[in-house]
Amino acid sequence: MALKPYYFLRYLGLLKILNHKPSHNAMKFKCLLFISLSLAACNSSSNKSPASDTTTVLSKPKTDTITYKSIVIGGQEWMADNLNLNTFSNGDTIMEAKTNDDWENAAKSKTPAWCYYDNDPARATKYGRLYNWYAVTDSRGLAPKGWQIPKQEDYQVLIDYLGRDSSGVMLKSKTDWQVGNGVNAVGFNARPAGVRVGGLINGSAKDDSFTLINRTCNYWSSSEYDYVDDGTKLEMYDVSKKAEISGARKGYGLSVRCFKPAKVNVKSDGVKQPTTFKSVKIGNQIWMTENLNVSSFRNGDPITEAPNPEASTQLGSNQKPVYCYYNNSVAFGNQYGKLYNWYAVNDARGLAPKGWHIPTRTEFETLITYLHKADSAILSNYIDRDAIDNLSSILSSKKYWNNAKNTNLTGFNALPSGQLYYFFEKPAFKSLGDAAYFWGTNVDMIIAPEHNGSNVTIPTGDIRPMECKAVRCIKDN
Repeated sequence: MALKPYYFLRYLGLLKILNHKPSHNAMKFKCLLFISLSLAACNSSSNKSPASDTTTVLSKPKTDTITYKSIVIGGQEWMADNLNLNTFSNGDTIMEAKTNDDWENAAKSKTPAWCYYDNDPARATKYGRLYNWYAVTDSRGLAPKGWQIPKQEDYQVLIDYLGRDSSGVMLKSKTDWQVGNGVNAVGFNARPAGVRVGGLINGSAKDDSFTLINRTCNYWSSSEYDYVDDGTKLEMYDVSKKAEISGARKGYGLSVRCFKPAKVNVKSDGVKQPTTFKSVKIGNQIWMTENLNVSSFRNGDPITEAPNPEASTQLGSNQKPVYCYYNNSVAFGNQYGKLYNWYAVNDARGLAPKGWHIPTRTEFETLITYLHKADSAILSNYIDRDAIDNLSSILSSKKYWNNAKNTNLTGFNALPSGQLYYFFEKPAFKSLGDAAYFWGTNVDMIIAPEHNGSNVTIPTGDIRPMECKAVRCIKDN
């Protein structure tokens, strides 16, 4: 509680001095002292009830609370949308530059600034905001908590992972490009947000301030380029299939995508990998009785999900490990597990969990041979007589098959998970409910009860590494 001047002076023991008959100099001292103490008391009082305009000046705006969608590509986790905020991570406001003069002056003074394309806030939902390089590299931090502004080398890792010649196609969105839409193979969804340049930055006041929307997307990095006035960016153009690294004037307005290293030892959905699996012993082998459903390698590195067959093709053609769900439906994944391409199955980081491995051709053949010979009594005496093929029946689950009447006497529990198949280089999902396809290290095994002839087969000949099939692991000896 603030003291009134009278009580404040009394509290300090100075009231007597002021009330004493003063000399001329004493009077001057008394006045000055009274004024000083009064001001101190007023300032103390103002802390109790600040004026509204003072509150506005002193209080900081709320920091960013937006939740950003993200996707994992190789060992990196990227935002799936362009940055769309107007504050630094400490809460300080970033200047919005609406006019060309504002934008030019921000560049000259190296002041952080942002804008909407064409100063139209409606564009932000799809394209985010455009920032100059000074906002991107400001020490207060443009990236939200937990995220980073990529460096040049981070973009290079992304390009190298996807493959230089088709990286742009895989990153670009399926729509909005004037020509040359992408396939959005990895969910990055790069949209052609355009650029803000500014006449004086380019040396000509006649240059249009906003340009190239629907034709290009450009993402700042925190790295400088070859010239002191330029920053490094990742760019994609409508007519190019590549994503490339180049430079741009630091005063330009470009989009921003943040990233962070992908989390280790967790799936991309944040759930820890299982450490135990249902299994059954058949002869001297111990097999999983469920299809593999992991989304990271044994060392913790995430496996990229292909959200559609086109993505599987683009990534597979660059020999990248991927998984997918049948018909791209997580619901099918919950029932049948994930489908993996051959590159995931044979990656040196290990797809099989610790204590397990991917079966070889010999191990598949050992399983079949054992069931044909050692368990012939089971096959002849207990098999469902309506089953078309005894061997497939005792290996296959009783549920989910379209027409087969299986017994699953072995407990192997083969599920009719189908596959992503390539016919004349065209990908398509096929055989859900009709067949089970299991990858081995250099082969696959097919169980198809309704198929004519031998209904458990291990094909010979060349494999198709881009195809995606289920995986059953076998226990290490």
